[in-house]
Amino acid sequence: FSGYSDIARGSARLLGIQLTLHFRFPYLALNPSDFWRRWHISLSSWIREYLYLPLSGAIFQQSSKGGLAIAIDKKKKNNSLFFTWLLMGLWHGANWNFVFWGFYHYLLIIIYRVLNDNSRDVSIRLKSIVGLPLTLFFSMLSWVFFRADSLEIALQMYSKLFYPQNYFFFGLRENSYLVAFILLVGTFITFY
Repeated sequence: FSGYSDIARGSARLLGIQLTLHFRFPYLALNPSDFWRRWHISLSSWIREYLYLPLSGAIFQQSSKGGLAIAIDKKKKNNSLFFTWLLMGLWHGANWNFVFWGFYHYLLIIIYRVLNDNSRDVSIRLKSIVGLPLTLFFSMLSWVFFRADSLEIALQMYSKLFYPQNYFFFGLRENSYLVAFILLVGTFITFY
C-alpha cells in the first residue's frame, strides 16, 4: 500500500502536482497514537478532524494562536474514540472482523492512554525502547483481523499463533529465522 502510494505521489510530481504523504515510517512508531499519525495519513487525519474531534466536543478557536482547545471530559473522549474506531472498521468493510479490528485499535489507544498517564516519571528513552517493539508487535497482530475473510478465520489464526507447541517443533530453516530475529532485536535494544 505504501509502495503504490509512493508511485502515485511520484507520478503526480512528474506532472507538477504535490500529493500529501500517506505513510511516515509507521512501523517505527513509539505508541498506538503515533502509529496512526504515521499510517495512511490522509485517511487518519480526515477521520480525526471530521469525525473524532467533532464527536468529542473539541472547540476550534477563531484565532491562529489558539488552535484547538482541549477541554474534553474523559468519558466523552473515550466514547467518541470508540464510535470513531467502529466507523473506521466499517469503512474498511461491512464484516465482523473489521468491527473487531476497529475495536482492537480502540483498546490499544485506551490502554496506551492509561499507561501513559500513570507513567509520567518514566524516561522518554525507556518509553521508546519498550514502546517501539510493543507497538510493532500489537500493530502486526491487528492485521490478522484485517486480512482474514471472516471473524471465525481470524480467531482460528490467532489460536494457531498463540499455541505454544507450534514454536517448539521448527525445522532448521525456521529456527535460523527465529535466532536471526532475536539477535536483531537484541542488537537494536542494546545499541539504541
